[in-house]
Amino acid sequence: MKFIPSFSLLSSDNQALRNFLYYLPSVDSDLSTISAPTPLLLPKSIVEYPAMVALHHKLFLQPTSQPSSLDRAVSIFKNYICTLRVQANGCRIAKVDGPAGEMGNGLPLKKPLNPVLGETFLASVRGNGCDETTIICEQVSHHPPVTASYIVNQRKGISVQAYLGQITNFTPMNGGITINQNGHAFTHIRKYNEYHLATFPAISIRGLWKFGGSEQNLGYSGESQIVSSSGLITDITFREVNTNGKGIFGFRSASSSRSGSGREVEAKISRWHETEGGKRSIEKEPLVTIVGSWDGSLTIRYMTSGKQEVFVIEQTPMADIYTSEGNQTQWNSQKVWGATKEALEKNDWKRAAEEKRKVEEWQRGLRRQEELEGKQWVPKYFKLMESCTITEYLAKVSNRPLKNTYEQGGMWRCIRSA
Repeated sequence: MKFIPSFSLLSSDNQALRNFLYYLPSVDSDLSTISAPTPLLLPKSIVEYPAMVALHHKLFLQPTSQPSSLDRAVSIFKNYICTLRVQANGCRIAKVDGPAGEMGNGLPLKKPLNPVLGETFLASVRGNGCDETTIICEQVSHHPPVTASYIVNQRKGISVQAYLGQITNFTPMNGGITINQNGHAFTHIRKYNEYHLATFPAISIRGLWKFGGSEQNLGYSGESQIVSSSGLITDITFREVNTNGKGIFGFRSASSSRSGSGREVEAKISRWHETEGGKRSIEKEPLVTIVGSWDGSLTIRYMTSGKQEVFVIEQTPMADIYTSEGNQTQWNSQKVWGATKEALEKNDWKRAAEEKRKVEEWQRGLRRQEELEGKQWVPKYFKLMESCTITEYLAKVSNRPLKNTYEQGGMWRCIRSA
């Protein structure tokens, strides 16, 4: 079964939506688990999003055939940015005619469905003449919400272990929402016995009260890093730049005086070394510099050779994501949300709300039964590990501490295949 989401437009005169948006500023805690009105929901679950790491399939596999560690670091960065773009623009898809769908800033933003505890997304990526890549995603925690994923191509010898938890807060200075993303992605390239540890930027949502859609904006902000065991580190900075030069309430900010797409990103790839006493230092002079837009094109400059490359992100080919009916259970995302998604795609808000309520009641019933029996739910595919030597080693290279998953501590790792 080919996996293609289908999304619909938001009505601008729905008072319930306005009431919901004006309610958000009154919440002084994490907004991640708050249920949005059905017209604001995507027919897609958050547990499906990690699969997009392998969507640009040739690019995802490219590091396995690159002898140069620097070239591999550049490819890892390219796929990192491509994944962020697809995930962000996926919240605006109104119609899908192919694997990429139609993306654009003129469409209103919508919120993916909050996964239920134990919800899974099992799929594979194939196409473009490449070997098949297996995808396993599971919601491993509900309070706080955490999604774990394992994406692997056994034949090519590349895998990505990742987990992501989010803390969502209202930001009164700009009338938007900021989502801080905790966790990391851990890539292993078998041929070179090489590891890459990546952290995630914050997500910024602005223009919530602009119901037309064109002035709503989802972007990334802050800093992230990709540290490689090959001795390279990629420092990445995301900048929010408002294209009209003004903030959400019409006030001009320091960053909004800059011109640009509003989706700027800068990066540099440098060498790091381990010094005496186990300390690690990063060379000041970068090997590669990268500037541009994460939703447009990037200019990549190799400082030693003088080589320059313009990488157009939207021209990077995407493969298809397929789900198999044979290995799906009641916990599979399509099974859990099938009726809800169908109603959302038809703009049948009343039925969508009722189907969503049934799923939530089913989950509450399971938790009550577990409590009565003295049982504790255990993830099927992942386990919370107290430590990981190589992950902790690479994290020490960064000037930012490794973010564990809230009070749970440890790191989620896949322990079985689908």
